Amino acid sequence: MAYPSSISRSNVHFWIYYLSLSLFVVSLSTSRFLLTVSIVLLGVNWLVEGNFKDKYHRFCNQKAAGAFLLMFGLSLLGILWAHDRMFALQSLHHKLPTLLLPLVLLTSPALSKKQIVGLLVLFTSSVVVVSFIGLGIRLVDNPVDFREASPFVPATNFSMLLIVAAFQLPLLVRQISSKRIHLYLSLAVSGWLVFFIVYLRSFTGLASLGGALGYTLLIILLYHKNRWLKAAFAAGLIGVVGFLVWLFLFMYNLTHSQNDIDFNNLPRETSYGSEYKHDVSNPLRENGNLVYVLIADEELRDAWNVCSTVPFDSLTRSNESLKHTLYRYMASMGLPKDKEGLSKLSKADIVAIEDGYTNYLFLEWPGLYNRVYQLMMGIYMYTSSNGASPSWSTFTERFALWEASLESIKTRPVFGWGTGHVERAVEYGLNKNGSVLAGNNLRSHNQYLSLMLLWGVLGFTAFLAIYIYIVMRFRVCRAFPFTIFLIVFAINGLVNDPIEGQIGQSMFIFFTLFYCYIYPKLGRAQSLFSA
Repeated sequence: MAYPSSISRSNVHFWIYYLSLSLFVVSLSTSRFLLTVSIVLLGVNWLVEGNFKDKYHRFCNQKAAGAFLLMFGLSLLGILWAHDRMFALQSLHHKLPTLLLPLVLLTSPALSKKQIVGLLVLFTSSVVVVSFIGLGIRLVDNPVDFREASPFVPATNFSMLLIVAAFQLPLLVRQISSKRIHLYLSLAVSGWLVFFIVYLRSFTGLASLGGALGYTLLIILLYHKNRWLKAAFAAGLIGVVGFLVWLFLFMYNLTHSQNDIDFNNLPRETSYGSEYKHDVSNPLRENGNLVYVLIADEELRDAWNVCSTVPFDSLTRSNESLKHTLYRYMASMGLPKDKEGLSKLSKADIVAIEDGYTNYLFLEWPGLYNRVYQLMMGIYMYTSSNGASPSWSTFTERFALWEASLESIKTRPVFGWGTGHVERAVEYGLNKNGSVLAGNNLRSHNQYLSLMLLWGVLGFTAFLAIYIYIVMRFRVCRAFPFTIFLIVFAINGLVNDPIEGQIGQSMFIFFTLFYCYIYPKLGRAQSLFSA
């Protein structure tokens, strides 16, 4: 698209639009505040520009444009049966990207190929830069929580951005350059992004990555003629899957192991004469050893406060109870929780406990091992307590939230609870199930359940029908990067509700619009692995 060299009103509005869009794609991985600013700029510029008659005709001439407005229409319709209609109306501001992005993108001047490439370069570059910033934070500050490696947005959202960027970059390079060195460099960058997904230790990110790689293998097996490439990729994927199966089974056996203990002959006193406390009813174990036996609190407190600057009755650097962290760490080594047991800890052990590590093996294992262990420990405590202790991991918390969501859906199955009332519906289910999670204003952490809670089975079916219509109307699943994007969202939605948050919703609407209306202008290289 050519622009006059002189400054005109339409020219100014176009470049405000493009710069706001540039800020939008950068902000997805860097700042929720700037993401809001970019959306506001897009909306204000669109309104000030005027020309609504032309925009109306432009919108009507776009294929399936009205389907995007129907998505927002479901939120409007859901106000009618919401318990608190004023609250439901106020909650609509969270859904503004669903309304605003289609109106602006589908009625604004078309972008040139160079401008489309510029948006993709900015998006990918921002994701790469943030990954290095996250790595720097982990190396310098060494926070215990792996999620700190995603410094600006939630780790679950960032893992989705990492996957989209990793699979999009080589395709983009193939579209704009014929030099092999550029393709190899892009593959190296994508390899780094894949590594960082593993480094983040987000199970939803890893599951989404697995889905994306599985689809890629399917494309190679179906369409590529090089048998060596097919065999190598299949062998690599089978090796990764085999390793993960082994890892999960190993951690399951470790967290569920139970070392024999003679409850009738537990010692009553330490070698220093202090009395032991034994809570044999608590099932928590570390490496098969019961945690809450052989505890001499006063003796251990005095000994700990001599060797550490972090008081016994305070919190670790990860904001967990230090003494309970100490109990678990010493139990993992098979030590009694007394002065003599503490004397067997090294300086590295003391620092690890201060940082919040609950098992000495965490110092020896790669980070992914620790994450899988924590997941399996959560499952062990959840099943051992018959579901009464869901808070041991975010994964087991989701079990309770899903049960509560299903209970609420059964109460209002047809139309749901209304717009803005997901938390209210989940709270109802938690209270009905007598869950300890009640009172925390939680969401369902499942996108499919969230949609049914909002609008019932009818609204959920309508939403799926609208989106499937859009996908079929554009045949956009033929574009490899869109399918990757869709797989990422579909898998992430099983354990999260990304569309209910600002970043996830903005990603979902923008990339759907982008791959339907904007990306096809680049042409060719729809799949990196085409023969």
